[in-house]
Amino acid sequence: MRRVALLASAGVFSCFAGLAAQQPAGGAGAPAAAVSQPRPIVTVRDLMQGIIIPSSDVVWGSVKIEVTGKGWQDVYPQTEEEWEPVRKAAIALAESGNLLMMRGRRGSRDKEQAWMDMAKQLSDGGANAIKAAQARDPKMFTDASEQIRYSCFKCHLDFAPRRDRDSPVEPF
Repeated sequence: MRRVALLASAGVFSCFAGLAAQQPAGGAGAPAAAVSQPRPIVTVRDLMQGIIIPSSDVVWGSVKIEVTGKGWQDVYPQTEEEWEPVRKAAIALAESGNLLMMRGRRGSRDKEQAWMDMAKQLSDGGANAIKAAQARDPKMFTDASEQIRYSCFKCHLDFAPRRDRDSPVEPF
């Protein structure tokens, strides 16, 4: 019995010794190795075409007003199966705001704060749309959808390149 206790003690000691050996040389307070910073892979235009526009189409297309012989009727997703793609699109929009805030995508220095505010509003609107979809709350969802719409409008008003017949630059 004493031999079993001795072996068990030796095993516990070995485990702690192994854990201690995995600590950085400077101990727990030593600085960690440098972490690489996120970097943009695609342009803002690519984000718009690949993530933001398709996701906003799902969000905005999920709420309709139908006019029938009985009058106006608001149409919202009803079932979990109808709400799920809306929730996923809201996730993409919420995270797209974060992607827009990455270095390399921010507006020029004189408009950087406006860019960051707009991107945060997109993230916040997306986060609110996620909550609304999870709660299946049409009123909360409409409010979140309008928050997303406002951030898109503000961005295009302040940052989208203007296109006129003499300009070779295309908008987002």
